[in-house]
Amino acid sequence: MLLVQLVSLYLVDAANTRNANALIGESLVTTVRSFHNSINSRNDALTLAGSTLSGDYAFKIAYATSGPETVESALTNQRLRIGADLMFLLDLSGNYQIVSGIAPGPGMQAGDPFPFADFMQALENNGEVSGIIHLNSRLYSVIGIPLLSPVPVAWVILGFEVNEAFIGQLLDESGTAITVAYDVDENYSIQVSSLVEELRFQVEEAINASGLVTDSNYEMQVGDAPYLTYISSLAAWGGEQVYAILQRDRNQALAPYFRLRVLLIVISLLALLVSLFGGAVIANTVTRPVKVLVNSAREIERGDYHHVVNLQQEDELGLLGQAFNNMSKGLYERDRVQNLLGKVISPEIAQELISSDVQLGGEEKEITILFTDLRNFTGLSENRSPSDMLDILNEYLTRMTAVIDRHGGVVDKYIGDAIMALFGAPVNLPDHPSRAVACALEMLDELVLCNASFKTRGWPELDMGIGVHSGKVVVGNMGSSDRLNYTAIGDGVNLASRLESATKDCGVPIIVSEATRNMAPDFEYQELQAIQVRGRQQAVRMFTPSVKKA
Repeated sequence: MLLVQLVSLYLVDAANTRNANALIGESLVTTVRSFHNSINSRNDALTLAGSTLSGDYAFKIAYATSGPETVESALTNQRLRIGADLMFLLDLSGNYQIVSGIAPGPGMQAGDPFPFADFMQALENNGEVSGIIHLNSRLYSVIGIPLLSPVPVAWVILGFEVNEAFIGQLLDESGTAITVAYDVDENYSIQVSSLVEELRFQVEEAINASGLVTDSNYEMQVGDAPYLTYISSLAAWGGEQVYAILQRDRNQALAPYFRLRVLLIVISLLALLVSLFGGAVIANTVTRPVKVLVNSAREIERGDYHHVVNLQQEDELGLLGQAFNNMSKGLYERDRVQNLLGKVISPEIAQELISSDVQLGGEEKEITILFTDLRNFTGLSENRSPSDMLDILNEYLTRMTAVIDRHGGVVDKYIGDAIMALFGAPVNLPDHPSRAVACALEMLDELVLCNASFKTRGWPELDMGIGVHSGKVVVGNMGSSDRLNYTAIGDGVNLASRLESATKDCGVPIIVSEATRNMAPDFEYQELQAIQVRGRQQAVRMFTPSVKKA
């Protein structure tokens, strides 16, 4: 009887070992998918961020009107905000314009060609492309998109480095060692690995000695230990082949099954009733997580993205539970970002909405409002075609908007040829009165340059008036529940508009209120004759600024 039990135990142990090898192989395949999904998820996030940058009005204006230093600063700010490791701006011919995130080495100066011709060809054909590149002795996963204005005017390349920190995440989650190698002239070289240095060297020797077998499980001898190995190729550019090598030490992976062999010796001596009871317990440990996952899938199908799968186990089902939680979080963030981008147009206002709940209503806040309007624009339009007037107005608004942006203001709206700008909302600016006055003065200087440009093209010279007032108004989201507009309302807005209108009668280009004059004392002012404003009992004191005090 004991001999029969030992033979049965041997057969069961051999079957368990084979099953364990199969499970480890499945785990490697699952980890390969997780590795690819991790790269794709990061690329998707960079694509979304790059698309937002491609449609960013302020950045396109900076690219079209500013120098390389300003564009590089804007590009670096965008890169840091979205967490990319590198960001390139290329002209339509594929030559470097701006390099951010890495030190420009030889061949990476402005005007040098981007060295991955096949990547650029795919980008020109498809309008969007991603993959792995080997640059400056490092591997980067990059995506390329066009900068639209509204047609492509440049290429934006964003990427993150495939390094130890990135692959270390999967090592912590799955216990699988990941090595990334590339092939140069049939010589395999390891770029990054979660293995210790000695094992990394032995893996490199093994793959150079026997070659690579992709998309199948096999055993590789690394030092004294057999490693179950799965190798997957990665999409790469520049003529190089890049591979992800996933490995688990078979002895360590089978350690639980070796412990199970000892347990089976004890179990073989127990009664049949105990064996049946143990089988029922084991069956329950398999069916319970499956039921939890099925219920979680149904909750996600109903749109409940806050449901959390809680499986306290470190196996494939545990990984699947973590994947469910990550998927729920990603779906929730995707829907939230899509809703926000559909309701706002200004980057500053978008950032304000992302950091708070989107709802109708506002708050009382002290800000500075700037109104500007062109003089006799209707008269200028009489003898010109609508397309000519649109070109004139667009260039004028582009120049004035750039000045407002430089002083930290936010364009609230364009009203024909008029501009309403806010200083101090939604972004807090302690010195918003001084910024608004300085902005008004620079707008006059910019108008001089604008008129000089217009004269060379035979366009009419423009004249404008500017009104500035500081005071408490209500700022916030107004409109309907499914289409919001962030703006400011109140008596202070009306007063700024009327001050702008008063510039016609007073014969000065800029009029600021007494409140703004008192809050921005760094400028020289000349007091004008007070006027009576409709809705106010007392006459309004008015001032025109000239220059900033020394």
